[in-house]
Amino acid sequence: MGQELSDEEYLEALTEAEYNRRWINEHYSDLAKKFPNRYVCVKRGKIIKDSLNVEAISEFLNEKLDVVCEYIQPHGTAMLL
Repeated sequence: MGQELSDEEYLEALTEAEYNRRWINEHYSDLAKKFPNRYVCVKRGKIIKDSLNVEAISEFLNEKLDVVCEYIQPHGTAMLL
């Protein structure tokens, strides 16, 4: 990372990221209908970027600790791990 964060700033970014992760989980069904097979980035409960291209998302995320990005499966599909 280019700029060092204080402990307080780091904790704030992690708290924001957790909020965004919960938001994605709570809205996943709608996201699957609107953004199937796309990467979606969320900040403060708002979609701030979506793309088919993982490289574009990676460049966008560069040092954004508080943004959560997730690949959205089409509605009605499941991912096997």
